Amino acid sequence: MAKPTSIIIPVFNEADYTRLCLESLARTTDVAQVDVIVIDNGSSDHSADVLASFPFVRVIANEENKGFAIAVNQGIRAANPESDVVVLNNDTVLTDGWLTSLRDVAKRENAGAVGPVTNSCGGSQKIECPRITLATIDEFARERRREFAGRCYETDLLIAFCVLFTNRAIRIAGGFDERFELGNFEDNDICRRLRGAGEKLVVAEDVFIFHFGSRSFIGNRIDGLALFEMNRARFEEKWNEKIPAPGEAEVALQKVRQLLAWADDAESKKDFSGAEKYRLGAIELSGGSAELILALAKGYARAAWWRKARDVLEQLTEFDPGNSEVSNLLALARRNLEL
Repeated sequence: MAKPTSIIIPVFNEADYTRLCLESLARTTDVAQVDVIVIDNGSSDHSADVLASFPFVRVIANEENKGFAIAVNQGIRAANPESDVVVLNNDTVLTDGWLTSLRDVAKRENAGAVGPVTNSCGGSQKIECPRITLATIDEFARERRREFAGRCYETDLLIAFCVLFTNRAIRIAGGFDERFELGNFEDNDICRRLRGAGEKLVVAEDVFIFHFGSRSFIGNRIDGLALFEMNRARFEEKWNEKIPAPGEAEVALQKVRQLLAWADDAESKKDFSGAEKYRLGAIELSGGSAELILALAKGYARAAWWRKARDVLEQLTEFDPGNSEVSNLLALARRNLEL
């Protein structure tokens, strides 16, 4: 018997996030009633072992990273041609009732595509989630479901961290435009095509899915800002439409944020030299932000690089002698150097 929904998940390394995603899928979804297709885009970490531990997953293995758009289209071609399709990022954590609710909204609203709300994405689907953690996701989602039960709204754009496309919409669009390669603007493009064909795009306000955000870009050091600009130009050329470019200050801020994200990821993988390099780059771009210099010192302390921590903190005390956090960390660095 054909399964009514195919769930397509492209992955490129970041196996631990993939594990969290698939565990949440198994916990919240009747996996016997869905076809889960994971496209492994040439991962070099332990992704293959993680995927093999989930027997309900069907894996398509690519020898190289073909990009998000191509991977999704591979999944669509491998799926039952009569099924709806969910495109899902591997750095998401799903919550109870997510798929049933998205299906119900699509049917009730006669929508071509439906997406949830989340803590991290561009556009209108991002909501405020103060102090949410992995331990509190389910409770937050339940409260959100009660408060916003049955509520939805029409939109021009659904971000592709999680989108349910009806089979009708898939037949119309045929998949993502592969010119957008690794990612950015492939969701803008397919939404533009669906709206042009008269399809509704709807956000289900009572469905919350947690999204770490950009983990493939961060973990693999893909320059998301450069990719955004490249695909923005492709989108503009295709649709003969100019999209306002961010100003220099905004670009600099985005670059600082990207470097800090790379630094945090490198440190989480015990690559302290890499973390140092990215934090120094962020400091240079920011013009010597004291906050970022302190973050550098904290990174040195976590790596037990006490001499470097001391040298940086001594410089900071000259500019802000009354900062107790700097003074306390400096005292800690000096004590460790005396041992």
